[in-house]
Amino acid sequence: MRCEDARKMLKDYSKGFTEEEDLGPLEEHIKGCDICKRELMLWQDLGQKNRKLSSMKAGMPKELSEKVRARAKKAHSDAHLPPMARKINRIQSSLGSRRGMMLMQIVIFLGVLVFLYIFTHRDSIVVPFFMVVAIILLIAVILKKPHKTGK
Repeated sequence: MRCEDARKMLKDYSKGFTEEEDLGPLEEHIKGCDICKRELMLWQDLGQKNRKLSSMKAGMPKELSEKVRARAKKAHSDAHLPPMARKINRIQSSLGSRRGMMLMQIVIFLGVLVFLYIFTHRDSIVVPFFMVVAIILLIAVILKKPHKTGK
């Protein structure tokens, strides 16, 4: 049996679904081929982990299960996006949160202050410049994704 043919049957073999006529040649090939033997071990390990995960999922509260599913779906949908699009999505979701609302209020307030300062003190540009820089830094700090520390 060739590796190509054996590798097509390894997934079913790891689950015990191989037909009797293919069983002998496949087992003989696996004994002599390290690559197919390793791939079979990977399929068996994956099957064990899948069964373990399924048993854990059965005892999980429905609300937690839905949250995990939603996060996994979002992570999967964002995975194919270019980095800039992921960053834009993160900013959009941040603006909808409490932190985002607070950020918008602060930016509007500081923007009004800069406008009033420029309107009343037309001779100096230094203070408004630093106010604008402060606004930009504030936006960067608030929108920065916090690092999660896990145990």
